[in-house]
Amino acid sequence: MIDGESFKMMVDSGASTISLPGEDAARLDLVPGPNDPTVDMILADGRTVKGHRMMLKSVRVGRFTVDDVDCS
Repeated sequence: MIDGESFKMMVDSGASTISLPGEDAARLDLVPGPNDPTVDMILADGRTVKGHRMMLKSVRVGRFTVDDVDCS
C-alpha cells in the first residue's frame, strides 16, 4: 500500500529509494513541483533516466508501515 492505495510491486531489498512508473505516480497525484529535485536513476539494464525525488506519506508491506518515504 502506498498512501492508502494498493499496488502490485516488486521489492528490491538493495534499493535505496522506491521507484514509481509515471502512471503509478499519476494515480497517486504525485506531480513534481519546483522544490522536488531532479535525480539520475540507473536502471537494471544500465540506462540512466531522469526522475524527480519526492516523498510518499506512507508505505505498507504486510504488517509493516513506514511514514515519509523517499521515492523517485
